[in-house]
Amino acid sequence: FCNMLAFVAFSAALAALPPCQPTASLQSSHPITWVAWNRAASSLNPDAPANSAYADVYAAWRQSPPVFQGQQVALDDVLSWITALVQQDPFGQGAQAPRVEVDALNGYVAVTQRQLAWVAARCFMGDDTSDGNELCTAIQKCSDAAQVHALLSLFAVLRAELGDTCQGAYVVAAKPSNVAGTVEDSAPMADVSACLVQDGEVLFGDLPCSGPVDFMQSNEQRQVVMDIAGANIGGGAQLCNLASQDESLMQFYPEVMALSFFSASMLHPPMMVFGARRYMNKYVGNGVPCGTISATASILNEQVIQDYSGAFNVGGTSLPVLNGVFVAQQSLLNSDDIDAQIGMWTAALSPEVYPAEILPLYCDLVHSIGTGPWGAGAWHGSSQWFFLATWLGTSAVSAQAQAKCGHPVAMDYYVYNMFCENPVAQCSVCQYCMDPSMATRRRTPAGASTCSASSCDSCKGGQGRLNEVWNSLKSQTIQGVRSQQNVYQDNAFDQISDWVDVLM
Repeated sequence: FCNMLAFVAFSAALAALPPCQPTASLQSSHPITWVAWNRAASSLNPDAPANSAYADVYAAWRQSPPVFQGQQVALDDVLSWITALVQQDPFGQGAQAPRVEVDALNGYVAVTQRQLAWVAARCFMGDDTSDGNELCTAIQKCSDAAQVHALLSLFAVLRAELGDTCQGAYVVAAKPSNVAGTVEDSAPMADVSACLVQDGEVLFGDLPCSGPVDFMQSNEQRQVVMDIAGANIGGGAQLCNLASQDESLMQFYPEVMALSFFSASMLHPPMMVFGARRYMNKYVGNGVPCGTISATASILNEQVIQDYSGAFNVGGTSLPVLNGVFVAQQSLLNSDDIDAQIGMWTAALSPEVYPAEILPLYCDLVHSIGTGPWGAGAWHGSSQWFFLATWLGTSAVSAQAQAKCGHPVAMDYYVYNMFCENPVAQCSVCQYCMDPSMATRRRTPAGASTCSASSCDSCKGGQGRLNEVWNSLKSQTIQGVRSQQNVYQDNAFDQISDWVDVLM
């Protein structure tokens, strides 16, 4: 027994060690070609990077160096590391740049942390490929400090973890076939947990929820982080700032930003990225802007995921992947078709819509979906109606995961009283109220009050409409719940209440 405990502890320790293979190949289901960079690596200068906001950021890092793994991280050490990095050849192609269609449907691209840092560092220092790419273009056009902080944080953490030679883990970007996943009408409703963000209170379920925490920073193991995307991944900010939830996630998850190197334009949802993780500390998205960056001295995420237990199997070779998953998907703007909205959710999250090579990795790392008001953020959909749509969608995903992976998928739902994209409106799930910015043209019941931050207080102590609906529906089937949502209404929970009253 003691030997077994020792083996388990040893295995856990190994899972926390960064892989240190000196060479690695770029892997993709799509053809790979190679192009030249515009500049020689020896000409790149980290003291004058492409983003014009660097001066103030550099000054802040020098004045108050951040700490990682108990050690101060000097800016000059980070700059020296990327200077040496760009002179290396991590792809083994004579320092040429890879070109592969990361945004093409029904495929994948698997790139190591070192390889991704290499292309990001060259773009950061003002280089570009001969054919151009979105990452280098976005950095050259940006004059916002958030992007500089994001890339420096990526380099600082990887310098500590990878040293001078390690390739690190793989980051795997997967694109689905862009068709809706199967919905089994007889499948049970998925498990749901809910957290009240501003108070760190568990409303129901088993979701850890201590202190101000949200799905964008919780570090929950095997929880997918949902990017509430628009038409592209990163929104209208062009990978440059913290304008909204979608835009801010590009800065806090810079590996997703760096994947735009493999595209001539912004990436598009749906896309799932395995092995992506948050590098910067942030305040929760409860307030504006969405994702305020911590002070420089504490900017690096000391709890960055370091569980390397994921594995991507290609051609008989097992590639290490970190236990972090990011997914981007948009809802349908102004669509009252709940089946279409469920279809958008399953098109990004169902295991059956991704290439077969992705399935073992999906099964290993996707156990829950962390989300906020998907569909009810900047696009001002009904918070109640979209909660039901995402729960129904997750239930369909869970049934497919149970069949293909042998385990279900749960939904972790975070309730904000001041969500950065649409403050106070999500409180409608606690006590019905109107979205203040849409009250003049939303289909709302007569006499409804307007939402305020205090409307979320109705959820406290296991009370409120969200808790009532969860209790009423958690033992139902997809078809049973879906049958009550034939007509859109802003106060969708009332349909559920009327149905439950009939059943009783």
